[in-house]
Formats: sequence, C-alpha cells, structure tokens
Amino acid sequence: MRRSRSAFTLIELLVVIAIIAVLIGLLLPAVQKVRDAAARASCQNNLKQLGLATQSYASARKDALPPLMGPSMARDYGTWVIKLMPYLELDAAYNLYQYWGTPGAYPPNERYDTFQNFNNVTKFRYTVFTCPSDREATPLIANTIVGSSPAVQNTIPNYNYAACVGTFGTYGQPPAGTLPPGFVPAIGMFSVNAPPKGIKLTDISDGTSNTIMFAEVRQGQVPGDVRGFILWGDTAAFSTYAPPNAKTTSLPTGADQFSGTGLSTCQAGVPADMPCMNTGVAMQVAMFARSKHTGGVNVVMGDGSVKFVTNEIAPANWMAAGTIDNKENLPLE
Repeated sequence: MRRSRSAFTLIELLVVIAIIAVLIGLLLPAVQKVRDAAARASCQNNLKQLGLATQSYASARKDALPPLMGPSMARDYGTWVIKLMPYLELDAAYNLYQYWGTPGAYPPNERYDTFQNFNNVTKFRYTVFTCPSDREATPLIANTIVGSSPAVQNTIPNYNYAACVGTFGTYGQPPAGTLPPGFVPAIGMFSVNAPPKGIKLTDISDGTSNTIMFAEVRQGQVPGDVRGFILWGDTAAFSTYAPPNAKTTSLPTGADQFSGTGLSTCQAGVPADMPCMNTGVAMQVAMFARSKHTGGVNVVMGDGSVKFVTNEIAPANWMAAGTIDNKENLPLE
C-alpha cells in the first residue's frame, strides 16, 4: 500500500514567506536601534576619555588646560589633539610628532602634513577621536604631503570631537551676520583669546559641571571639506553660538562658517544637513556641534560628565553652557 506524502501547498508556502517577511520587517528597526544605541554609547565613552585626559593634563600643570593650537595661531603645527595624546595611551604618537606650535620654513620645522608627522602620526585614524555613527572620511586625499619623494597621497582623517570656544568663532571673532540684540561673545574652556598662561580649571567661575569641554562634530564627506579635521586649527574647535545640528542658512546663520581662503572654504556638494558658508573675512571661522545620532549631540562637561543634548535646547541655555564666566548656570536640557 502506497503511503501518502504530506507537502506544503503553494498557498501555505506563500503564507510562510509573508510571515517571515513581516517578522524581518519588525526586527530590522529593532536591530538598527540597538546599533544606534551602541554607537552612541561608544561616542559617549570617547568623550569621557577626552574629559578625563584633559583633567589629567590640567592636574599635571597646575590646573592649566591644553592650548587650542600653537602660539600666534600656529594652526598648521598642531592642536589640542597632540597635547592630549599622552593621556589617551597614545604616547608613541605624541613622542613622534615634531615641532608642535613652531611655525616656520620646513624642513626642519614640521607641520601636520609634512613627511615625518604624516608618516609617523597624522595618517593614522585614532578610535578615541572617531564616532562610529558617522562615516569615516579623508577629504584631503587629493593633496600630496610636503617633503615626500616620490609624492604620497595625503590621507589624514577627519574626526568627530572638537573643543569648545564659547560663543566666539575659532579665532576669537564673533560669528558672521547680524548678531542677536544684546549678544556679547564670551570665551569657552579653549580659546585663542586665552591669557598668556592659558585658561585654568579655576577660571571657570560658572562651574565645570555647567560648562562644555568637547562636543561632537560631523566629518566632512566631500573632497576638500575639512570639517572634523581637528589636527588643523580652523576646525579644531566648535562654537555654541548656533544650537546642535543647526541647518538654517539665513543670518544669523546655523551654517558652519569658513573664511573662504586656503583650506578654509566651503565645498560643492556638501550634505543638506551640514550647511556651510564662506564669510569672506580672514579668520572669521565658526564650526557648530553636529552628530548622526537622532535628535541631538553628545557633550562632555568640564567635570568629566557626559550628557546628551537635544536639538531643541533653548539657544540661551546652549550658549551659556559654552562659556566659562558669564554667571549663567542654565540647565543643559
């Protein structure tokens, strides 16, 4: 007697496929949320390390914070990034970096993209300065490094964390455009307008727990877009003049501001959520906090605590959190 063999009918098979498709559709957003949460946690951990490294640096120097960049605005010869390396377990890179803050003819003086610094230090990507939520970019790849023979492509990475200069621009000028009534720019924990001996933790009269030390920025994604290029002075800092992830291009503007000369210039084809503008004024440069996280940016305060700040924060509160001595202890929420 022949046994009957059971099998799926076409309708049953289609029903099973449909159920699997629905389950996958339900699962993917959850997986993406887990990935986003993990990336956000990684960013927060990086910022925590930067905060602790800065405090360790200051403790070794009678509370003095690291300089934003070299003296006399030596923007090509190193920034706070190099100064913090020994406190981030990057001692070897720090020891190999030559002529920090020493402008002049090269050789022998080295800037970030001359052969020795490039070959030994700046061409490598360091995880502690990189947020995994953003896409890694090396926008200077079209250039060649100085002093290399034969020529070597410049692949210095962009990064995701910048130092807070208060409500000024990077070089101590107010941001471009018509400033709000009564607005007076004020310095942050890092500044080119710092006293000769630099800013100290004890100078932060607003309180270290109320003052931003570092925040997230986005990596420029098109060739020549140097946003996130924190080894160079112009883009080593951010301002709290505009709120997180600002997108407005009208004045007062929420667009990142370049002077329009040298490397400091907007590029064609930048993402719509990363607007920029050329001010046309030398040294009038201002970067703003940005991230790929949904709804806001991560920051680390002067006391080393890490916070997530939403895009909807009151502008006055965000400005206050960037300055060190305006007696404004407004909530960062």
